[in-house]
Parts: sequence; C-alpha cells; structure tokens
Amino acid sequence: MPTKKKPENAASEPVQISGYRRKPRYGTFVFDLNEDGEDFTPLEVTVRVNLTFGELDDIPNTPTTTFREIFDAIAPYVIAWNVERENLETGEMVPVPPPAGGGPDMFKVLDHLEIAWLILKVRTGHLGGEDQKKDSTPSEPTLEPSGSNTTDTKA
Repeated sequence: MPTKKKPENAASEPVQISGYRRKPRYGTFVFDLNEDGEDFTPLEVTVRVNLTFGELDDIPNTPTTTFREIFDAIAPYVIAWNVERENLETGEMVPVPPPAGGGPDMFKVLDHLEIAWLILKVRTGHLGGEDQKKDSTPSEPTLEPSGSNTTDTKA
C-alpha cells in the first residue's frame, strides 16, 4: 500500500484551525434548601453548560485536589449569580460579582453545601435537572420529516 510523504512545509505540531466556533450556552440553576418555610432568597447561578470534553477534563478531580484548584478551573464558567454580602462599613447588602468577573475568590462567600452543588452544576449542567430554571421563551416548532422511513405497526 503506498504511503504519502509528509510535505516539507508541514507543521510538526497540531495547527490551530479557524472556522467552527461553538456558541456558548448557559443554564440557570436554583439551590433551595429552604425546608422550613423561612423567608429567604435561594441561590441562583448561571453557568456555561456546553463545556468541551477538554474543558471538563481540565477541572481537577483527585483525592488531593484543593478547592482553590477547582475554583481557578471553574470560575470562568460561573457568569451570573444572585449572591449578596453585607458591607461592614454601611451595613447595606451589596452584590458579590460572579466568579467569571470577580475571580475565583468570589467562591469564598459560599458555604460547603453551596460549593459542592455549584461544582456539580458546572460539571453536569448540560444534563439539566429539576433545579434548572425553565426558560419562558417557547422553542421553535419542529418540522415533520418528509418521506419518513417508519412503518405503521398497528394491527
């Protein structure tokens, strides 16, 4: 079987090719542990839900992984949330920037349950779930395929 010779001007390393670019998709999720009917606002976050396998693989997940390493990896994917914090000088509640804008240190205002849930949403948000906020925009109508190859199985 003949083999092709590598062109002399061929790159020895993979080359970045422009063209297809994946459009980011986002999902908004609600973390609500309010079981006793208290009046409070649940945590609501918007995360990117179409991470590539490479991006998912870059999120560390070993027994020795630190939260700092995880925060650094997932911060760019947490683009919005409704977290507030008290300004100690004025006593007013002020918004905390989401990690995509404020950096990984913004995660430090959350507790351990909220952090565990949020890490899970970044890793598995593409699967949806009951805690995903439903979009009020109706989807586009689905067209029926022409010339369907299905057979009627009714007797």
